[in-house]
Amino acid sequence: MDLTAGQATALLFLNDTPGAALGTLAAGLDTDLATTSTMVDRLMSADLVLRETDPADRRRALLYPTEKAMGLISQLEDARRETAVYLRDALGPERTHELTRLLDELIGQLNRAPEASEGRVTPA
Repeated sequence: MDLTAGQATALLFLNDTPGAALGTLAAGLDTDLATTSTMVDRLMSADLVLRETDPADRRRALLYPTEKAMGLISQLEDARRETAVYLRDALGPERTHELTRLLDELIGQLNRAPEASEGRVTPA
């Protein structure tokens, strides 16, 4: 799909929360505003995200996935479901839940590490 994990996660977030502001997206991705802004710029250049001015507050931009993004989002959701089924079949529900919890904890630790300031790890 030619997306980074962070870009894929951003598209999934915007699909679930269309019209989110940059700060809301950053919080949802657990990244800083500068990193999120750069990611949104790249997604806009690829015609995957549309930025519109908030009619209630012209200083604020609202972000939406484009029609082009919707095809990728469908593929991402399919891959996510297939992975969940595979893990559940291979490990069972309890071990799958434990693996997910441990991976989330690892991602949190990596994002708090000093070297994470250059780019954060985001779950897909």
